Amino acid sequence: IGSEPKEKKVSINQHSTSMYISIVESILTADEIERVRGFLGPVMRLSGRSEMKLSGKTVYGILTRSIVTVKKNEAWFHFAGQPMKFSIREFHMVTGLKCNVEVEGPRGEYEWDLLKGRTHKLSDVLNQLKKTRVDASDERVCLAMLLLVESILLPKNNKGTFPLEYVNKAKDMMYPWGRDAYLVLLRSIQKAVANHLEDTSKFELQGYPLVFLLWILESIPLLRDKFSNWAPTVDVPGPIYLCEKYTELENPSVERVLQIEAHKKVSFYSDLVLISFSVYFASSF
Repeated sequence: IGSEPKEKKVSINQHSTSMYISIVESILTADEIERVRGFLGPVMRLSGRSEMKLSGKTVYGILTRSIVTVKKNEAWFHFAGQPMKFSIREFHMVTGLKCNVEVEGPRGEYEWDLLKGRTHKLSDVLNQLKKTRVDASDERVCLAMLLLVESILLPKNNKGTFPLEYVNKAKDMMYPWGRDAYLVLLRSIQKAVANHLEDTSKFELQGYPLVFLLWILESIPLLRDKFSNWAPTVDVPGPIYLCEKYTELENPSVERVLQIEAHKKVSFYSDLVLISFSVYFASSF
């Protein structure tokens, strides 16, 4: 604690894309879209907002303040001397994605061309979805979920290739994709920090790094109020998750982020326990 990230040009190479949301909506029926939104609604709404761009410098400012811990499945940082924890709990509270590993749902057995080989591409899933019968609703929803999860939450490269195990997981209609998505993002964060992030101007974050940025903003209200537009209340059905209320993000310089840190009245929601929707947490995590 005490060292500052260097002020310089910083960019993040990320692979998450929302382009398949409109494609899926053009293929599925209204009822099928509602079923998909029952699982991915908050994430789909977040990804569909063009003003929600990842702020590489804000993320960089926090990543360079990493705290080394023995916790393999958590990431810790400090800001204005305050420790901050990013864990699967916070990931759920931002996205609303199911993260437990105990719930199992109906499992379909399908004869898909993309089941051949050890990997598949997003284009394989899309082609399979286009070939499904109109009356095969479960199969269509399953493929649409797989396409959106892989393109938004799980991308590790810009080639659009994924291991076959994701297809097998997608056959479970209740599979908790949140856990996989969190681990992809977390491991990427840990790798970036371990590779001497302070000495590079460009680094990669896999998975869905926008979730990490929203956690930063929600944890440090002064950053949130200065560099984002958000609504305290949102009119959406069901529980309200953090990603629902943000409408626009700014990309400030590292220097401006550090100016916030030097502010005498920096406050924190270090565990996010004050968030109004937390009452829903126990039932959906």
